[in-house]
Amino acid sequence: MTPYSFEFGELLNAMIVQQTPAVIPCAPQPPPEQQQTPSRSVQMKHNVKIQILDTVEEEKEFEAMSPSPSLSSCSSSSSSASASASFNLMHLNLNALAPEFIPGTCTGTQLSRPIQHRFVPKHAARAKCNIYIPKHMTKTLLTNIVEYFPNTNALYYYLDITTAFQINDEQLKVTQLPNGTQLVLVHYDLRCKHTQQWLYAAVTPNDAHKIEVDTEKWLWKVDEFLTAPQILSKYALDAEYLPKSSRAMKTHGLYHQLKTQMAVLGGINDMRLLTEQKWSENCVTQVASSQKCKKHKKTTTQMEVTITTLQWLQSCVNSWHHIPAIPIVVYENREQNAHWIEWVKMVYVESAQRWLGVGFRYINEQRKWQITSVCLDK
Repeated sequence: MTPYSFEFGELLNAMIVQQTPAVIPCAPQPPPEQQQTPSRSVQMKHNVKIQILDTVEEEKEFEAMSPSPSLSSCSSSSSSASASASFNLMHLNLNALAPEFIPGTCTGTQLSRPIQHRFVPKHAARAKCNIYIPKHMTKTLLTNIVEYFPNTNALYYYLDITTAFQINDEQLKVTQLPNGTQLVLVHYDLRCKHTQQWLYAAVTPNDAHKIEVDTEKWLWKVDEFLTAPQILSKYALDAEYLPKSSRAMKTHGLYHQLKTQMAVLGGINDMRLLTEQKWSENCVTQVASSQKCKKHKKTTTQMEVTITTLQWLQSCVNSWHHIPAIPIVVYENREQNAHWIEWVKMVYVESAQRWLGVGFRYINEQRKWQITSVCLDK
């Protein structure tokens, strides 16, 4: 077994500001006659006058005062009157039992914005073992999408691998809603048959479906598939919170990679790639499909083919221009979480009477093609 799996088919379809209180030197004690007034003022250093209020009743409204309270500069008598600020305190009630204000939190009926952080899978980056997708849901989804899949198994495999793409592209994020609910949205590049709009999987913490606490499997589950307007209506999340398509992302999406590589695809036909490859040193990975049916294991006969390097090269030359290169998506989730496009050229080995594939990958940094694998089956 190898760490590679393939998605075949047609790719295009498929403040807190902390303020230190200022230290104000104590002012001289005012004369006794000033201490008996109901409202006192203390002259501080730097000629700043602070109005001090006596005890007030909580339920009694304040009366307007001018100025009240005020901070004014006494540098000049002419400018102090014009520069003094006054605050209207009418209709203000003081509540001694009011909750403590904590900066950065919401109070009253005010709702905070949803908070997002990256989704970190407990297992290999894919849906399997991480996100539980009920069988009845894939069955319902199959009949409500534009895209064609032959059966629910093929659809589930598509959802599984697309989840890996979304995790690799950091599009899967856990959204903490104001009511405490956690939500993950997944973009599967599937359109609703009735509205032609993109469908997103609404994923929530799993509390009932085959969850395995000891192994931390299936900690999340798909609840439903929703369009963007439905997500806005149900969860109050606009387009800012929606994941982008791993296939249609502008910078490194699969469609972008495909278009870029098609412009240099002719480099695969350089036969020097074949002749300069060290085939006899087993430097090329042999890849077989990881999707094997248990029924076929009993009936399928394993075939071992041994050919010389010269025979292999001759088979490549004879078959090279018969079938155009086929783009596939390769993903790896063991040593790293990544996916990329490779191109496969089909080679017919006459002595074995079967087709094999030679995988190529374009290395952007070096601007050249590289042989990566020999595909033993589809």
